[in-house]
Amino acid sequence: MKRNFKIFVNALLIVVLCVLSLGLFACEDLKRVEVNVSVYDISKQKTVTKTITIDLYRHLADETVDTIVDYAKKGYYDNSLFYVNKNTSETENAITFGDYKFDDSFNVIQNAESYVHNIKGEFEYNGTVGSDLINAKGYVGLWRDWTANNGYTTSDSSMNSGRASLYMPTTATTKMDGYFCVFGKIDLDKQENKEAFDLISAIFDDSTYYVDYTVYYTGEFDKTKADENYGLTYGIMTSEDFNNNYDPANKRVKVGEDFVSVFAAEGEEYVSFNHHTVRIPIWNQNGKGNIATAKIESVKA
Repeated sequence: MKRNFKIFVNALLIVVLCVLSLGLFACEDLKRVEVNVSVYDISKQKTVTKTITIDLYRHLADETVDTIVDYAKKGYYDNSLFYVNKNTSETENAITFGDYKFDDSFNVIQNAESYVHNIKGEFEYNGTVGSDLINAKGYVGLWRDWTANNGYTTSDSSMNSGRASLYMPTTATTKMDGYFCVFGKIDLDKQENKEAFDLISAIFDDSTYYVDYTVYYTGEFDKTKADENYGLTYGIMTSEDFNNNYDPANKRVKVGEDFVSVFAAEGEEYVSFNHHTVRIPIWNQNGKGNIATAKIESVKA
């Protein structure tokens, strides 16, 4: 009897130790960021502040999570804007943030810091397996570039091109599964998360609340400068201004009094460096003052 009791106690101790170990492991591998946002509530016609909590799963993508948490602590995402990339049907079904900000005059500018670098692609088709996270509403992934001839190419330069842009699918996009690092989740059963997500999504459903911008690059593509936009120089203006000033025959656009050549990707050069359209929420709402329709105030890690 005593022997059986001793075996039972030892077995119970092992179970307890295992549970504690798993708990410690889970705490170490689960990171959390709070995205504090300012969103224009269309139905109430006023700006509200909300917090979206994102759980980041380090055991699925440790390099990605560590890098994003580091960027968040450095303030990279503070004051950045939500936007929708209008390149493909896949990108239209995702809300992205991290790339753009307003300057002091409320002009849209690129969000660029010297510490931002390319991150190894931690997803199935780049050799990282085991993640059960998918491209669907409620999940968060790291956006990456793709090539002109094959949107889901497996070339190293494309697979490992993700930098700091995070995207939140608004609907299931199964074509992207396995080709992008999905490493976070938003619990949409929590009321504040759901309200904030729905408010941001609603902005992009009404043309009253956003403006289309054209992003373009100039210069000569240089594969050795992967962490420097491949040697290309960024530019952005409203799509209306771009269309009025673009010379397609000579692939150039008038900026001020001068014309600058617009880079056109070919072959393995990145499509994201062609000129493309992004949909960005407006700052001034119907002349009622400076109201950010969908803007990140800060990110806490």
